[in-house]
Amino acid sequence: AMCKTCHGGGKVPVAKCSVCHGLGRRSVHETKTFRLPPGINTGQALCIRGLGNVSYNDGPNGDLYVSMRITPHKKFSRDGYDLYADLPVPASTVASGGEVVFETLRDTVKFRISQGTGEGDLIRLERLGVPHLHSSEVGDLLLKVRIV
Repeated sequence: AMCKTCHGGGKVPVAKCSVCHGLGRRSVHETKTFRLPPGINTGQALCIRGLGNVSYNDGPNGDLYVSMRITPHKKFSRDGYDLYADLPVPASTVASGGEVVFETLRDTVKFRISQGTGEGDLIRLERLGVPHLHSSEVGDLLLKVRIV
């Protein structure tokens, strides 16, 4: 069992500090900024090495595990690596077919919809979804036609 006085360090302070009570460490709240990897999702944890608790006896700091909770987007919903959104299309464009412009998370895309496209039809835009975590794969963007 570890000694409760020196915590295995083999040294006992003569006078104990009123802040750390002789432990040689104190609790500090810090704000850190770090990058999230593309594709991380709710429920996944991100490990940040060396930002955990300070160890006893001058060992390395522990790791900090941050559990992700991704807030919903106003325009897009997510299913795995695929994104879903509504695509407002004028009735005249649906009737005759034509070009549609849509702003994705990264840029603006133009594409054609065919004549007779109906309310609720899904249009798949490949590789415009969420990047896979730790991979070069990218999900798709699926747009649900809403006639306006």
